[in-house]
Amino acid sequence: MDLDIFWNWQSAAIVCVPLLAAAILLGYESAIDRAILMRDMGIPVGVLGSLIGAQQMIYGIDTALFGADRIYLATGVMFLTMLYGGVFSALGFFLSGSGGPDAGKIRTRRRLLFGKVFVLTTVWGVFLIATQKKAGAFVFIQPI
Repeated sequence: MDLDIFWNWQSAAIVCVPLLAAAILLGYESAIDRAILMRDMGIPVGVLGSLIGAQQMIYGIDTALFGADRIYLATGVMFLTMLYGGVFSALGFFLSGSGGPDAGKIRTRRRLLFGKVFVLTTVWGVFLIATQKKAGAFVFIQPI
């Protein structure tokens, strides 16, 4: 069995870039805080990536851009974003550990503010690029 089915670089980028940016810049100066952040953000980011893929797949079917044979490939890529988000969440869960020290007090508020701004622009930038990758990215908000 070939293990290439578990790797797609676009899905990995959609999940890894926002999570790593958040873990590095919003980690509050300790490894426990970074692990907790990974645990809490992994699955939601993966599901958001999957929803973007589902919307693009449905639009592709509706406008006959997709053939029936490409549905399986698109579904697999959608599930990979959830898999990668789950891996990040599980990694954060096991790294945070039970009975470990609590999250530390924030000492550098300026770094945290810069981190919040940078992470928000990075996360939304990655998802906007992902939604704009295919035609009909924002068809669901058009009034027609």
